[in-house]
Amino acid sequence: MTLSNIDAFDELTGRIFAKLYENFPKPILLDARRFLDGGEAAVYDARSFTGAKLTPQAEAFVYTAAWLVQEGYIAVRPHSKTNTGFSGAALSEKGLAALKAVPDSLATRATLGERLVQSVKAGTMETLKSIASEVLSVCVKTVILP
Repeated sequence: MTLSNIDAFDELTGRIFAKLYENFPKPILLDARRFLDGGEAAVYDARSFTGAKLTPQAEAFVYTAAWLVQEGYIAVRPHSKTNTGFSGAALSEKGLAALKAVPDSLATRATLGERLVQSVKAGTMETLKSIASEVLSVCVKTVILP
């Protein structure tokens, strides 16, 4: 089953945020080969003329990461964009604040970042997408509300 663009975005956002949260404050390489199942084979379409065309999944990863950088959730060094992601990426203040949020409805008091990391490790993609969506909602609320 293929994911809709929003489902793919939510899952990739969750994976990216989990990895950045787990490594914070150390900058890491956000590269499609490290986030997509299948590594190199999942990133480049070998059937393309040059063999350098990105697969749809890799394009989704690159566009998701680029959007998160553009919106200020992830900080990267200048000129760090690569064909398959970004080098030197870390959570920005805005991204870290959202991941450290603890929803009032949770009895466990685990942060959203901790819940993302647990979901990735457990392989619960539906939960991962739900938490990623919740993180972005927290970010939107902090921007809109004073």
